[in-house]
Amino acid sequence: MNEIELRRAGAQDVPLLTDLRKTVLIAANKLPADADLSHLDAPCAAYFADEGKHTTILALDGDKIVGVGSADYHTEMPTCANPSGRCAFLMNIYTDPAYRRKGIAARIVGALVEDARARGAGSVLLEATDMGAPLYRKLGFVDAKGYMRLNL
Repeated sequence: MNEIELRRAGAQDVPLLTDLRKTVLIAANKLPADADLSHLDAPCAAYFADEGKHTTILALDGDKIVGVGSADYHTEMPTCANPSGRCAFLMNIYTDPAYRRKGIAARIVGALVEDARARGAGSVLLEATDMGAPLYRKLGFVDAKGYMRLNL
């Protein structure tokens, strides 16, 4: 294994990012490896093409993508804890199973947190899987109660 390099994804990576998103969704939702998520191609491509809205970091072992992570940026109402209202929401954090437990996800999350700080975000949020939660706690994230969702 080579030294793992991190690089910021760009417009040229949109097709790759779209495919990686489907890989992440299959893993996170425990879907069959051949699940047809082609209905997500156009919305994912549109999302990743809007570089001002997000930052995506790729981890590479030579030419092979072995990890990915994204930060989505938005502004919410200012609060006492986050007077700027700028937020980063981490998602799409994934490491190829053969490369896990080597610090790759921690490096990706670290790069995304630094990017959030540079963009003036006052908070960084994420939804953790059971597998990812211990890493996020180790990186300083704390559990927050009361998160509810309404899917429309």
